Amino acid sequence: MAKDNKNKYIRVRCTEEEYKKLQRQAKHFASFSTYLRTLIFSQEKSIVDPKTVLQSVKLLTTEINKLGTNVNQIAKFMNYVEKNNLISDEVTENLAHEVRATLNIYEQICHKINYLGIK
Repeated sequence: MAKDNKNKYIRVRCTEEEYKKLQRQAKHFASFSTYLRTLIFSQEKSIVDPKTVLQSVKLLTTEINKLGTNVNQIAKFMNYVEKNNLISDEVTENLAHEVRATLNIYEQICHKINYLGIK
């Protein structure tokens, strides 16, 4: 098998701490270059622009907040219908269950967005 001719260089600046960390991690490889190539080319994930992701999440946050408003309006309407006996108890219970499930999902999503620190 012919040896690959690796004649292109890449220079990267890093802090002393980052360099030491890379050195520690690379000690199990044949060389520092082998470690870096393995690290770079073994990644299956694609790199995305963080600004684009942040923008998308902000748009989703707005839409999710609108959904939360809609769910609250539905809950208020259900309370009105139930209070005035305009619908059977069974239907009211089923609707209440669905609204609670939807609110639970909504709260989980909001929690994840808050965890990301996005406003």
